Amino acid sequence: MNRVRVGIAGFGTVGRATAEIISAHADLIAQRSGVWLAVTAVCRRTGVKTEDIPAGARAFSDWNQLVTASDVDVTVETMGGTDEARHLVLASLKQGKPVVTANKNLVATHGDELFALAASQNLPIGFEASVAGGIPILRVIHESTAGDRLRAVHGILNGTSNYILTQMESRGIEFETALEEAQKAGYAEADLTLDIDGLDARDKLCILARMAFGGRLKVSMIPTYGIRQVRAIDVHSANRLDSTIRLVGSAENTQSGIEISVRPWMVSRRSMLAKVDGVNNAVFLVGDKIGVQNVLWTWCWRRCHRCRRSF
Repeated sequence: MNRVRVGIAGFGTVGRATAEIISAHADLIAQRSGVWLAVTAVCRRTGVKTEDIPAGARAFSDWNQLVTASDVDVTVETMGGTDEARHLVLASLKQGKPVVTANKNLVATHGDELFALAASQNLPIGFEASVAGGIPILRVIHESTAGDRLRAVHGILNGTSNYILTQMESRGIEFETALEEAQKAGYAEADLTLDIDGLDARDKLCILARMAFGGRLKVSMIPTYGIRQVRAIDVHSANRLDSTIRLVGSAENTQSGIEISVRPWMVSRRSMLAKVDGVNNAVFLVGDKIGVQNVLWTWCWRRCHRCRRSF
């Protein structure tokens, strides 16, 4: 059985959880994949407490030491941000070591550069969890639709915004009240602008569109409008029109180029988007052969025959 030694850079909440999952499910992972994973090194700038260091692993305060360590085969990036994380990924690839990251902002902002280097080194970058960590949506685009031409990708990509909007709708409360409840429930990011101003959805849409259409795309090219200005009266007015409001990320590959945006949409109650409530998200893939494929974060697969323009 192959043994893969893992180094985790950024040993905060996410990094520790990753190490715990690898340790707790090592036998199951080995049984299913034929690979035995072992955390051999962790890194945190402020240092790692002795009791938090995984058994048999070493701790560093400088990620350069982790990347160059002889007992690290794969680097897992859980640092966050785009500056140091970018340098870490580049350094790891140059060392001939694959990288795994869930950093959507990093992949959306610097993906072209990182993937180009990875390709030149014949190395993979695992970034499945950067968009819809619970389901393999990126793998669906990369593998399951390989024989089709995708025309559009769109959906509800931020659970916090969706929670706020559905609370406003179901209870008639104002945006500020719904936002406060989302914070108390632990749904909101530490930086609220990522959720309510559409930046989180923008980064995810950039990754999805880049994979779906196989081109270069910068986040700065995506018009982005959040839900900060949505008021209860807006939701009430939509209800009177048998519709509701959702924050939708949409990208369509047209003859004139990619039409892409993140913005609040008024959608018909007959639309599948209107049925996605709470912190649930959904992605629609539109292709020549598959028609409209709907993938829900709630692990439910459905087929829908409505086209994009019927929302």
